[in-house]
Amino acid sequence: MEPIEPLDRTFRHAQRVIAGITPNQYDNVTPCSEWNVRQVLEHTMGVVAGMGQALVGAQRTEFVLADDPGHQFEQIASDAIAAWRADGVLDQVVNFGAGTPTSTCSIPPHIRGTWRSRPVRTRPFPMTSRSRHTKRAR
Repeated sequence: MEPIEPLDRTFRHAQRVIAGITPNQYDNVTPCSEWNVRQVLEHTMGVVAGMGQALVGAQRTEFVLADDPGHQFEQIASDAIAAWRADGVLDQVVNFGAGTPTSTCSIPPHIRGTWRSRPVRTRPFPMTSRSRHTKRAR
């Protein structure tokens, strides 16, 4: 498995979750009491967009949530994954704009080709005003 495949799967899962969020949920609380659903969407999507921009050397732009965040994230994630898969990108030091980088994006040669992922059980994150009390459907 290529090293970027787990990130790609994560983005595809996130896109499905984001596509299911409706505008009437934007003001709902989240487990992070300081942020509502809109703020979590803007932060998450803005970080992924910023990563993609940094990887291609583009100037980071201010993120603005679109009317269709599911479609918007699909495009952002596609651009970011394409940037991650570009030749040589995993051997570069990239500044993602969160301060001075303390490590590189490099995957040591002895790890390349041995990258394995284990199945991960994910728990859906309910975006409701009662998010802490919502039970997971089985």
